[in-house]
Amino acid sequence: MYLLSVRHLSKAFPQGERTFYALSNIDLAFPERGLFAIVGKSGSGKSTLLNLLSRLDKPSAGYIRFKGEDIFSPSFKKHYAANVFQHYQLLDKMSSFDNVAMALKILGRHGIRKKTNEALRKVGLDRLKEKNVDVLSGGEKQRVAIARAIVSDPEILFADEPTGALDENNAETVMKILSQEGKRRLVILVTHNEEYVHRYCDGYVRLKGGKIVERKIPIKKAKESKSTKAGHGLGWRKTFLWRNLKGNFAKNLICLFAGILGFSALLLSLGFYSGQGKALEKQKRRSLLYQTSYLYEQDRFEVENSPLSLLRQIRPSMQTALDLTEGIKGLTFETDYSFFFPGSLSFKLDEVSQDPVRFAPVYDLTLKEGGGDLLIQGKLPRANTMGECLVNEEFISFYQGEVGDLIEVSNIASIEKDGAKEDIILDFEMKISGVVKEFSFLNSPRVYYSYQALESQLQSYPLDNIGIAGLIRPRLGDFLSLLSPSSSYLNYRYLVFAHDPSEMEKVYDLIRRYEDDRNYGFENETYTVASSFEALSSTFMSALAMMVGLAAGSLAIILAMMAFSTYVKKKKEVAILYVLGAKQEDMTLIYAGEASFICFLSALGALLVSIPLQGFANRFLEGRFGMDKMIEIPYTELFGVPYLLIALTLVGAVVFGLLVASIPLVFSHHISLAEVLRDE
Repeated sequence: MYLLSVRHLSKAFPQGERTFYALSNIDLAFPERGLFAIVGKSGSGKSTLLNLLSRLDKPSAGYIRFKGEDIFSPSFKKHYAANVFQHYQLLDKMSSFDNVAMALKILGRHGIRKKTNEALRKVGLDRLKEKNVDVLSGGEKQRVAIARAIVSDPEILFADEPTGALDENNAETVMKILSQEGKRRLVILVTHNEEYVHRYCDGYVRLKGGKIVERKIPIKKAKESKSTKAGHGLGWRKTFLWRNLKGNFAKNLICLFAGILGFSALLLSLGFYSGQGKALEKQKRRSLLYQTSYLYEQDRFEVENSPLSLLRQIRPSMQTALDLTEGIKGLTFETDYSFFFPGSLSFKLDEVSQDPVRFAPVYDLTLKEGGGDLLIQGKLPRANTMGECLVNEEFISFYQGEVGDLIEVSNIASIEKDGAKEDIILDFEMKISGVVKEFSFLNSPRVYYSYQALESQLQSYPLDNIGIAGLIRPRLGDFLSLLSPSSSYLNYRYLVFAHDPSEMEKVYDLIRRYEDDRNYGFENETYTVASSFEALSSTFMSALAMMVGLAAGSLAIILAMMAFSTYVKKKKEVAILYVLGAKQEDMTLIYAGEASFICFLSALGALLVSIPLQGFANRFLEGRFGMDKMIEIPYTELFGVPYLLIALTLVGAVVFGLLVASIPLVFSHHISLAEVLRDE
């Protein structure tokens, strides 16, 4: 078994419609030690052969075996060789010591300082080990490159024109070093200098036109050598990661700000999703109409000679109303007196005429049944009379009213029976007793009056012109009791009061059940407002989701471009690291790790920035919708797990950065090392 053997090796390059063979059907074998040269004129294929032997390029046909194993087999993992290049290929902005030590760090070897110092001493550079390679001479750089190649004690050393860029003295020094190394290991070099071949080499191979035309290589079978176990060197990756972070400071800063904005948008969106439902649930109760609903029946009839059908609204029977609301406690079904005292009326405020305002009935104006916590000014009425009223903030703001002001309102409603007509004249003077603060979304100025007080006056209102059989002095209540459910005087519906606020969720469930029902209707103004807000929130959430998606997509593109640009910008450095033994996963960690680290900092910054942003956004939304804490980012607990959101955000940011930045790097792993290292 030979140390290195080649069988039927070919390398082809397409040239238009033809194929050019740089190497054609090469058979070759090398012993375990000695200095051997590959010679020939330019274009003979010698550098191509060296690149294939050192795995810098892949053959088109044939195989290369190291101790019987195919070096291009997926199972071949040995780091069996090291390279010395004509143009040194050192890592810029690093010292001689660090350049040499990097080969050991990448391979995870131990005793790095001792081995590095010994390698530098062998090439006579121990006094320059702390010098930056950028300030060294050409000869010194090449000796650093040789020290880097031999420090890992490879079994084969490949050298491509190692003296090509050196003066005579430095070239002699390099050849002497390589000759000494040939006594310890196999050294294969490419050179044009025939004199060096005869003076220093133990043999040679001459190529012409991609074929071997002469060879002088004494063949000895290789002995089994002890394998060197490699550790898992991680520290060296940090070196390049930190260099990239500093070198790309401006780009990283832009990515950092973009990331903070993106993650902040995500956190605020999550906070809005988490908080708006709770805020709405709390705020929808903040209305004196919360416990007031309307129930009606619908009668469908067809229009003659028309494809259309119409719905007629009528008040259901009491039994029907009870059946429909079965299981809900504390409901009363009252007459809707809107015909006699409409919901919108003009009025006078301290004798000054005003535009119409909404007059809304409250069953108990003393608010003992609920809503008393909404009072922010004045006091609650002590009794249910038409002489007092409550108004909301919107009324005070719009009409510039104050507690104690007098509201004068008047209305005339006419009724008829059997040709007789009666005018029902209502005149009220209401003193503003207090002001309530309600859910301000879609809220309008309102005056709240006592339903019980209005009902008492209307029921006892005397009728002078309309007579009712059997009654000497009929009242309006007597007249109303005789009406059919479809009478307009009854406003075609029941006014439903819930006297127990805890039953309102059942009322809401019933309203939802009859939303699409064609036979019955159940309405509640606060439910309608809440539904409108939920629809608005849903639209807003969709917009937020789109914004977050765009932000994430933009951040992903920025990170991917940053990682790929850094990778391409430093492709030569990448190639050198590959030659030194780095793996694809190492490159991914270095260059995608930069994006991942920026993502981590962005997420951390967003977690900090989102705290004041949440407060600012809540104040803004409260001013617009009258709801506090619409955004509640669950920092401390998510799904019952303490600080889960923080952990998910930080870990997710790291994974996101790695995945996004790895995509272009994975596609670029087919990099041709020989091509890159040839590029000067």
